[in-house]
Amino acid sequence: ALGNRATANQAAVNMKNSKFKGAAINTVAGGGLNVALGNRVKANQAAVNMKNSDVKGTMVNTAAGGALNVALGNRATANQAATNIKNSNVRGNITNTMAGAGINVAIGNRVKANQAATNIDNSTVRGNINNRSAGGTINVAIGNRSTANLAATNIKNSDVRGNITTRANGGVINAAIGNRTVADAGSVTIENSTVRGNIYTKMKSGVNVAVGSGAEAYSGSVVIKNGSRVGGNVAVVSGKGIVINDDKMPLSFGQNINVATGGHKSYKNSVIMK
Repeated sequence: ALGNRATANQAAVNMKNSKFKGAAINTVAGGGLNVALGNRVKANQAAVNMKNSDVKGTMVNTAAGGALNVALGNRATANQAATNIKNSNVRGNITNTMAGAGINVAIGNRVKANQAATNIDNSTVRGNINNRSAGGTINVAIGNRSTANLAATNIKNSDVRGNITTRANGGVINAAIGNRTVADAGSVTIENSTVRGNIYTKMKSGVNVAVGSGAEAYSGSVVIKNGSRVGGNVAVVSGKGIVINDDKMPLSFGQNINVATGGHKSYKNSVIMK
């Protein structure tokens, strides 16, 4: 899929103003790839995207084999083994797994790169959410309104009843480099929402980052903000070495890293309420 309103779908489901009952199982194995180059691009690989819809059933997204994905310039967005839910109702479990060599990317302007991630906006979900990365991974999302989510869950203006588990294993890295960046690896962010269930986050293998202007970088953390409520236990697990803008460092150990810079913030192995 090349220019203007591009979009490339590989083993993906896109729903709008719809009702769906049953299981949605998307799997990419073998060589993978998927791309989508210019202007209103979107690249969906083993992903589910829904808007103004009602779903009763399980969703399972798996990217194995070589994978890759990408989505380059202007309104980018690259979804790999990811679920995006907006203005919708879901009754069923959600499982996103990156099990192969990974990568995912999404380069310029309104970029976003979601790998083994779940994003829920103004929706109701009744079911457990399980996001896991293993294998080579990486993720990224480079310039302007960045955001890179790897084995992460982001909930905004929503109501979720179920347990949330996010595990970033394998090679990892993550990133999200210039201007309004934000990088989530094995983290859960809850904004103006209610979650009734247990939350478990784990960032086992290394790095995370988020470099330029608005930075922020969450590694194996839970961020609860804008009056959100969580009715359940919260457990966070991450390596303890390095960190940087949220400090630690000198005599660091178990190098897992994190970083942030730019407008700072850098939460690692933490539960933050604000």
